[in-house]
Formats: sequence, structure tokens, C-alpha cells
Amino acid sequence: MDAWLKKRKLELILAFLLPTSVQHHEAQPATLPAALANATDESRLTFVSGEYRLNCEVARSQEKQRRGLMFRQGLAQDACMAFVYTHSAIRSFHMRDTRLPLSIAFLDSSLRVISVKNLRPLDEWPVSSDAPVRVVLEANLHWFKTAGVRAGSLLVLSRDEPVRQPP
Repeated sequence: MDAWLKKRKLELILAFLLPTSVQHHEAQPATLPAALANATDESRLTFVSGEYRLNCEVARSQEKQRRGLMFRQGLAQDACMAFVYTHSAIRSFHMRDTRLPLSIAFLDSSLRVISVKNLRPLDEWPVSSDAPVRVVLEANLHWFKTAGVRAGSLLVLSRDEPVRQPP
């Protein structure tokens, strides 16, 4: 069995057997920026990378985090969903009932990008973060690539209006 298939099977097993709350915690919990720490499901946040802005709705409750972008028919070019967690852990996502092609960015408590991955519509295989994270952003496919966001990039929060969107 090739290494890729073994890894995918292990990710699937871990995603369904281990509750997220017990997976690979950071030794020292870091503090989130106040706007994220106080965010609720009704909050709207804007993440900034250079001249690009990503306008996010927040998924803070378990119910909204479970549903995510499932059943959505579309997503505005500059829109995303921000999953905000109370502690750092390895996070796994799947695309069950999600028809939109998405890219996902995994961020630590300082909003530094740990990794960016692309997700296929309706794919039920889990995609996991490469390290413990506190924030996960789901956006349109290749938004992060177009905006130059990659592992190591630092995103910031802003309340300003969007300036430029990726083509």
C-alpha cells in the first residue's frame, strides 16, 4: 500500500475515533487576539494579507462548526468561514454535503498560517492540520494562493472595508 493511501486511512480513523478536544494540545495555550477570543456565531471578521481582505462569518458553537459550509450553493469571492476554537489541537475537516470547492488555512493562536490545503467537493476523507491550531479558515478554492498566503504567512484582523479581491 502506498504511503499516501496509508496516511489517508490513518487520518480517517483518527478523525472519527478521537474527539477533537483530546488531540495533540499545545503545552502552553497561547492567547487569541481579542476580536477572535470574544467572537460569537453572529460575529463578522475581516482577515488581511497584504492588500487582500477575506470577510468571514464565525463558527464558534459546536453546532455551527459541525455544519460549516455544508449545503451552501455559493460563496462570495471574498467570503469565508472562520472556525474559532477554545484550545489548540489537530483539526480535521471533510467535505460531506459541501458542493463548493474550497481551500482551507490552518492558523495558530498568533494567526500564523501552519498550512493551506485544497478540498474537493463532497470528499468525505478528512484533511487534517499539520500541527495544533486555534483558527481554521475555509474560503473559495485557491483564494489563499492568489492572495500569496502560504505556510508561515501572518494574517491580521481588520475592521476596514475590503480594498482588493483576488481575480
